[in-house]
Formats: sequence, C-alpha cells, structure tokens
Amino acid sequence: SVDGKYRNDPDNYIFTDKFFGSLYGDESQGYAVTDGLFAYWPISEYSSKSYGKKSTLAKDNVCIREEWFRPSKCSDNKGAKTYIRNHEDCTPYLARDPADPAGPNVYQLGGTYEMVYTVSDFESCSNPKNI
Repeated sequence: SVDGKYRNDPDNYIFTDKFFGSLYGDESQGYAVTDGLFAYWPISEYSSKSYGKKSTLAKDNVCIREEWFRPSKCSDNKGAKTYIRNHEDCTPYLARDPADPAGPNVYQLGGTYEMVYTVSDFESCSNPKNI
C-alpha cells in the first residue's frame, strides 16, 4: 500500500524488477510490464468457445460465467487479435497503468491507485501453506 512497511524499500517492495515488475508499465509499449517476474507476460487471446459464458470453464468461474472479461476492441478491427481484459487495452502483455481512467481501480480504493490491503491480508497471501 502507499504507506506500507515496504513501499519505499527497493529490496522488498512488491512492484520492483525483483518481484511483480514496476507499478506502472512502459507507456511507450501500452503500459506493458517489462521488468520483474511478469515481464512480457502474455495475455490470452479471447474466444467465446474457450472463455464465453457457454464454455466449460463457466461452470466453476463466476468471472467467465458473467463474462466480466471480454475481448477488447483494438483500434485495428481488421483481423486484430483480441485479448481477455476487463477494460480497453490492446497490448498482448500484462499491462499496468494504475492511473488509467478506464481501468479497474478508477475509484482509487483507499484514496490511492496502489494496492490496498491489510496486514492480515498480506500475511495470508504470503504464507506458502495457503498457496
């Protein structure tokens, strides 16, 4: 979080090249994450057969059943690939632009574009027994 224990610690902050990659992706590459463990992590191409509400995954996944992730409408509609996103984005890689006004954190949970979680959330998520 913005004022978390490791926020300004270059060795332990989660959004660094050592871990998840930079909090903001590379603007010149559509905010693609280009460093860290998720550098150039590919985003699946959308197909209704695989990811639509009638796919075999829908039974066990509310996100797919309710079609939260739909193909993005990229600027090149002539054969352009479509990627599973919850907002407009045409990069084929994991993209991170926390300040995107059309992005998932447009409402700035906790008053910030950064991740907001409690100490108990962190302890639970970082415990290998819970993975």
